[in-house]
Amino acid sequence: LNPIGLFWIHINYIREVYPRPWDKSAQKLVAFLFGIASHMVSDVSWHSLNIDQGFLKAMGEVCIYKSGDVLSRYELNFDYLEAEWYIPVKDLFNIYKLYYGKTIIEESTITHFECILFCFKLYPTLHSTYASKSPFLVERFQEYFLGGIDDMAYWSTNIFQLTSFMLDNGTSECYLPENPIFIQCNTERREKNINAMDAMNMKGIFAGQYPNHITSPSTSYFVSSPYARLGWAMTTADLNGDGHDDLVVGAPGYSTLGHVQIGRVYIVYGTESGLPLAEIDLDKHANGLLEGFENSGRFGSSLAVLDFNLDGHLDLAVGAPSVGSQVHVFGNSPSPAFTYCNLGWTLLAADMNKDRKKDLVIGAPYAPGGGKQRGLVAAFFSCSSRKGSLSAEESDWSVSGEHDYAWFGYSLHTYAVRNHTLLLVGSPTWSTCKSFILFGVLSIPLVTPPSFEQSKLGSSFASGVISLNKRRKRILLIGTPTKIAILSRQLHHAGTASVYELKSRSAPSPLSTLSGDRAYARFGAKIHLDDLDKDGLDEIIVTSPLRNDGTLTMLGAEAGRVYIYNGNARTPGYLTENCKSWVSPCPEDWAQYVLISPEVSVKHISSFPPE
Repeated sequence: LNPIGLFWIHINYIREVYPRPWDKSAQKLVAFLFGIASHMVSDVSWHSLNIDQGFLKAMGEVCIYKSGDVLSRYELNFDYLEAEWYIPVKDLFNIYKLYYGKTIIEESTITHFECILFCFKLYPTLHSTYASKSPFLVERFQEYFLGGIDDMAYWSTNIFQLTSFMLDNGTSECYLPENPIFIQCNTERREKNINAMDAMNMKGIFAGQYPNHITSPSTSYFVSSPYARLGWAMTTADLNGDGHDDLVVGAPGYSTLGHVQIGRVYIVYGTESGLPLAEIDLDKHANGLLEGFENSGRFGSSLAVLDFNLDGHLDLAVGAPSVGSQVHVFGNSPSPAFTYCNLGWTLLAADMNKDRKKDLVIGAPYAPGGGKQRGLVAAFFSCSSRKGSLSAEESDWSVSGEHDYAWFGYSLHTYAVRNHTLLLVGSPTWSTCKSFILFGVLSIPLVTPPSFEQSKLGSSFASGVISLNKRRKRILLIGTPTKIAILSRQLHHAGTASVYELKSRSAPSPLSTLSGDRAYARFGAKIHLDDLDKDGLDEIIVTSPLRNDGTLTMLGAEAGRVYIYNGNARTPGYLTENCKSWVSPCPEDWAQYVLISPEVSVKHISSFPPE
């Protein structure tokens, strides 16, 4: 069966059998055709037909293959589905007959298979069974660059536009290759798309059921575009030179009419009293706005601030890692001064060449690296002569992953040791989900903490200073968001954040481990250390984006939590396995604050500003 051939016959059948204006039967058949179009996209990018490294292929390489239908029914909203389905059985029978030149499939067979497909509405109850087997499926379901929901949404939108053109004008002006992703039409008669904006518009605690629960924010910033993923990346820096830090927020899923997932970056200026506390529509009131120009480029996926051209002014680096895979560096102009290709999943500003000036470090976990998705980390040294477009091959320093699908460069972090920079590179799927690599830029010993299958060790890093029993300690936190926690039973993918003491003349030594208390909660997905109360000590901040209120994962129960632990640990409770309550693990017992998302099905939080 050639799907493209059947698709071509379907379009011409509608044009010949159902003249305009369409009656209800024709409208239903057209709706069914659009469903076929979107399924052709999933055949390519999800099922990896005619391509390599599609979703199921990558999932099989990284961990294990299990049901995506179950997860989609669990995570996504299917309330729009009617209790009764209409199947254009007679039209489908005629279309198949035209395709084969004879009767191959009876009407009763078509009806039977459609009834089987209807049964997938029962799949949410199987979520825990499948989620425990495949961290890749749960975590990359929406974001994976080739076959994730976001990627398929873009290509479905594209093929919908081409399908509409063919229904209006026929297929004679279109090229229909075997791979439907590459369908092309002479669309000059179509309305021109709105040009993508490429400019910067410069304009001058409520209590929950526990006393430490915070369930309502002081304020919120929002945008009008659905699925914009506002807050996917954030950073802070004094961009306008007034002595106060400003907030930079990425929205890589932002779309406008005719331009899907081009992405945006918003800038909100800080003042002496901090950031504005008003509810702000960033599309209207952000102090600065940058917009991507490549469909499905996901501009704003990563951010970093540094003086890249050494002109005395801070520059903003923005990653657009999807189509084109680029990093753009903006200075005082609304147009990028530098562009780096095939990069941009993670960005970091760090001194890599010992000149006391921050350089641009770029992670590309899906880069080939000499194999398939081994990953790559590249550094471009800050220099006054930087200009134009450069490729990864022109970097000043680079290193690749060691194994296929290792995702080397998934996360990046630095800290200073003995007046040198130590670069930590996460490779959470190294050796089939078992380990990560701690890589020293200089001659620093390789450190590989104990790991467990599918724990995704190295998904996130943070470092800072806390006080433990009145002794200051410099610590390193490493997230393992899919590690199993042990209670009275195993809690699959509850997650942990491992705490290590950093010493100047020896390798990091383990202090303790913070653990999640709910299955599939992903405790430790993002971790951060920052001095929130200005006492000279850093608070430990750990996210649990899929945490729910019960030990059983129920549909719609995910609210997500953020745990904040005071940096002045007068009692070492949260750095031990001791609990105030009879239940262990107990991440809430020792938390100073617990931030709880006011909305369900919100993966709270996806990013932190860098230290």
